[in-house]
Amino acid sequence: MSMSGLMVTIIRRAIAPWVLDILPEKYPETLSGFVTFALSSNDPSLVGLGLLSIAASIQQLDSNHEHILRQLPSPQADLFYKYLNCVDALILNDSYYASSMVGLGVGVLAAKLLMNLGLIRKAWLLIHRSISYGQILGLQSQQRSQTEPETVISRRERTWSYLCELDLYISLLIGLPYAAISSTMQTDRHVRQGTTSWFQSRLLKLATRTIDRNQAGLELSSILSQDLHRDAELAAYEMDRNFWDAPAELMLQRIDRSEYMERITSQLWYHHICVFIHMPLMIQSIEDPALENHRTACLAGSREALKTYHIMRSDPLAAFKLEKLIDYQTFICATLLLLGKLGSGFLPNGSEQSHYDRDWELIESTLEILRRVSTTSNNLIAAQALQGLETLASLARNFHLQHGKCQTPSLKIVVPFSGTITIFPGSSIKCSRDSSAQSLNVQPLFTLSNGFNNEGENQYPSIDFSWDNMIGMTTEDNWAWLPDLSTT
Repeated sequence: MSMSGLMVTIIRRAIAPWVLDILPEKYPETLSGFVTFALSSNDPSLVGLGLLSIAASIQQLDSNHEHILRQLPSPQADLFYKYLNCVDALILNDSYYASSMVGLGVGVLAAKLLMNLGLIRKAWLLIHRSISYGQILGLQSQQRSQTEPETVISRRERTWSYLCELDLYISLLIGLPYAAISSTMQTDRHVRQGTTSWFQSRLLKLATRTIDRNQAGLELSSILSQDLHRDAELAAYEMDRNFWDAPAELMLQRIDRSEYMERITSQLWYHHICVFIHMPLMIQSIEDPALENHRTACLAGSREALKTYHIMRSDPLAAFKLEKLIDYQTFICATLLLLGKLGSGFLPNGSEQSHYDRDWELIESTLEILRRVSTTSNNLIAAQALQGLETLASLARNFHLQHGKCQTPSLKIVVPFSGTITIFPGSSIKCSRDSSAQSLNVQPLFTLSNGFNNEGENQYPSIDFSWDNMIGMTTEDNWAWLPDLSTT
């Protein structure tokens, strides 16, 4: 694929695919060309989309773009918020413009920019508002008019599916309910079984059921979790082997770059759903060996998610550079692997040492990628994830070297979007995962502080961090984005 073709793919993924389909004329296949095209439009919503595209470009500037930074008329952060706040005031807060098809695209891009800033709760609220506008437009309707062209019907269904998918993605990640009625998410009526689109429709249903389970307070139901796991495995089984090896398929030119990106993103989403299905019971398995299968499945999903993340961050054309939330997802999975080593009080025997070593290799590779990403781009999510994982990895190594004894008096670990995890020694616990059960002297416990850090070590708010629901937002999750750029 040419660079211009890749740019079109990225524009479609970053903005919203339906927006480019409804433009009245052919748009230039470069970002600068699209911005010029949008800003010259008579449609205020399209002008807003152009302004947000400029804001997205400003957000991506880093130390490798010093010559551009020096030419900016204002400090980078100020200029970014100038464009974002302008679109928010004039487009997103005007229901007439925000409820148009292009206006929905403005809401989607604004939500993605907010997620990159760590304002994930605000992104959740914005997507819920966009879904309400979509319902006003009748996107969720399953009734068909005889005069409605097939292309319009298809666009309407794809738009609704896209909004629901983004809503479910964020809602599952932060432990909040989704906005749309699940019965309206009929996204697989026109897709062939075994295709990427079909697989994505299965993931929507799995995410919906997982959120429903959690919101009903049934996240500790082993029966429901096993049902979800079985359906997830059945969906994965329907996809052929080539689907799971997207890099090789792309290299052999059997798929294009757009399909490649869809497959990789779907795989990451699948593995994360598997993690969230079993995570609450994984934590409970520390004291209940009967739940060991949930612990095994959760850690297996975490490993596969980390491997997929490595593929995304190693893309030679940096096609996933705009997606910073994947660094947070990676933090979750790597943390689960490390907490699994700390919290279980389980030291590997000879037959499991190889698997244990491979986990450490995976964690070390993840740390190296986060280190590279955090130093080559303005990515505070990756930087905070790196800081937290390095601290936790150090504790896990010492725990292993001390033969399962936690001698660290206390540790605080920064959690992206959240706050700090406090780890301190707990009481003894008997590990009975195999016949060589042993009693450990000290078992590490994990808590989270609530409120702001008073020690001046960082400016990020702490919140209630629940491993049952992953995250429960109780304070504003506002990051001090690029605080040192005011002096640039």
